[in-house]
Amino acid sequence: MIKGNFSEMAPKLGHPVARGLVFALATATVLMLIAATYMANSSALDDRVAYVTYTIHVIAAIIGSFTTARRAVGRGWYYGGLTGLSYMLIVMAINLVLFKGGNVEASDLLRAMIIVVVGAFGGMLGASSRQQ
Repeated sequence: MIKGNFSEMAPKLGHPVARGLVFALATATVLMLIAATYMANSSALDDRVAYVTYTIHVIAAIIGSFTTARRAVGRGWYYGGLTGLSYMLIVMAINLVLFKGGNVEASDLLRAMIIVVVGAFGGMLGASSRQQ
């Protein structure tokens, strides 16, 4: 039986933002696989795919920034926002290369700003949950 929590078993990355980014990307990957499996095996409507995807990005940003702020010393909102920004830049880069061919729209920038704010919020939650 494994003792300890998941955070202790995770690899020890040097910078808290790198650690949170790994958690965010891993969370997004797992949730995307679950959502894709569910949608492929059910009669889910295709018009809901964008909402499901965006919800997954919000959850991943909160988990990543929460993890970042728990490891950082002070300024949880700053490290959480930085994690959200890093996560969204990676997602946007993948999106541009695979789907849009280099076009960035205003809606993409709005989504990125929302994820940064969500990341800052997750960072505040993580900093306040840190044991003193």
